[in-house]
Amino acid sequence: MIRKMNNKKRWWVLIFLFSGITAFSQCNYQLVEKAAQLAGSNTVFVRDFRVRLSDASMDDPVPSGRFPVYLNEGVNYRFTIANAVEYDGKAWIELSRRGQLFATNMTDDSTYVQNFDFLCERSATYQLQVNFGQGLEGCSAIALSMIINDSLNHIKPSTIIQEDKNDVIYLWSQNQIQIATTLGKNYVVHANVSQGRIEQKGSFFSIYPENLGSLELVVRVTSTRGEFMEGDTLEFEVEYPPHPQVILPKQRLNSISLRDFVGFGDITLHHFNDEKIYDLKQFSISTSPSELNNEIRYNTRLSRRQIEMIKQLKPGESFYITNVEFIDPDGIIHRVPAQQVFVTE
Repeated sequence: MIRKMNNKKRWWVLIFLFSGITAFSQCNYQLVEKAAQLAGSNTVFVRDFRVRLSDASMDDPVPSGRFPVYLNEGVNYRFTIANAVEYDGKAWIELSRRGQLFATNMTDDSTYVQNFDFLCERSATYQLQVNFGQGLEGCSAIALSMIINDSLNHIKPSTIIQEDKNDVIYLWSQNQIQIATTLGKNYVVHANVSQGRIEQKGSFFSIYPENLGSLELVVRVTSTRGEFMEGDTLEFEVEYPPHPQVILPKQRLNSISLRDFVGFGDITLHHFNDEKIYDLKQFSISTSPSELNNEIRYNTRLSRRQIEMIKQLKPGESFYITNVEFIDPDGIIHRVPAQQVFVTE
C-alpha cells in the first residue's frame, strides 16, 4: 500500500515485479525495439517479454511461455507484438488472472492482430501466456506500454494503490520495480529499503530482501540541487520464492561456508512451497546479477573455473547463480531471476 505523504504528489510508482518465473527466451533485441515502436507515440515503454519456443512434440503438443506481470488499477496498457520473420509461428497471447481471461490478440473471428489495449480495473498480478498457435516454432517480442494520456487521467494525486494484501516480493531474489516521476528530467528519484539492499539503474530499482516478513520502500523525489519535493512509502511482504532454488553442494539456504565448500557433488533444485520434481537445465555462476558473458553449464556440476571463483571470495562477499533454466513436471522450460548466495567462513 502506498501511504500518501504529500497532498500535491505529482509522481507515481509503477510496480512490475520481475521476480517470478519467466519462460525460456532468446529473441534478438531488435524485435523488442520493433514491438515498442508499434505502440505509438502516446505511450511509455514499460517492459518487454521475449519468447523463443520450439515446435510441438508428442510430450508438448502446444509449447507455451508464461509471464507474471503486476498491473496497476486505472492504467490503460497496450501490448504490441513483433514476430521474427524467419519462423512460421506468430505469438498468440492471453492475459488472465485466476483462470479468467481479460484480453487477447485473437479477435472473435480468429483474426490475428499485433496489438491490444487493456484498461486495468484491479491492481493485481496477472498471467501473460504466449504460444505460437498449432505448436509452430517461433520467436517473438512483446512490448508492454502505458498509454500516457489515458493513464494520467486515472492516476490521481490522492490515489492509493491497494491489493488484497501488501505486494509480495521474494527472498534471495532480484525483485525489480520501476518508479517514475512526472516532475521532469530535472528531478531525481531516491529509494531506500528497511531491510536487505536496493540497487538503481535508471528508473528501475532492484530489491534484494534478506529476511521474511515486511519490507518498506521509502521513495523521495528531489531536485538536482538536493531540495526535497515529495515522498511516499510502499509496503511489501517478503515470501519464499515461487520457483525452485538452486542449491550448490554444502549450501545452506542463501549462504555457503568456505570451510565446508569443496565444489564437487550434484547441484539440486529445492522448492519451499511444493514437493514436485524439477530438472535443472542450465545455470551460471557470476559475481554480479548480470546474465551476460558467463560460462553456462548444461549439467548439474560446477566447472573447475566456477569452483575456483567461489573459493577466491572472502567472507561477507557474495556471488550469483544466473541463467537458471529448469523444466517443470509439465515439461515447460522456465527461466528464473538471479539468485544471490553469501560466503561465510
